Amino acid sequence: MRPKSLAALVALLVAGLGTPSRAAPSYVAETVVYKIETRAGTLNAEVVHATLNGKIVKAPAIMTMSPYSALGRNGDADRWVAKGYHRVWVDVPGTGDSGGCYDYGADGEKKAGYDSVEWVADQKWSTGKVAMIG
Repeated sequence: MRPKSLAALVALLVAGLGTPSRAAPSYVAETVVYKIETRAGTLNAEVVHATLNGKIVKAPAIMTMSPYSALGRNGDADRWVAKGYHRVWVDVPGTGDSGGCYDYGADGEKKAGYDSVEWVADQKWSTGKVAMIG
């Protein structure tokens, strides 16, 4: 886009700067273990919550499903929690502390993944936005 005047150019530059940023809140991590009821069994989930002033904040979540036992696997949680996200790790069916039958990539695991995302999105601490990595 080519501005038609110097005033238009200045307006574009100022708009690009946005509002001055405030200091980011200092989120503190708090880990809670949950059980998620899915169509493939009860799954174990470890959630590292972003908290402010001792209270869990309403925030988006980043979730990973893994067959490698969720407990203690939130090594990257500090990176995400510091930015105001909840970090969620879920043991896939039949692994770690999850119930059900391990069936890598099959229908049970797919349904459990869907159910887990829906569960996270529906929690009072969630904004309903859930991303998956891993």
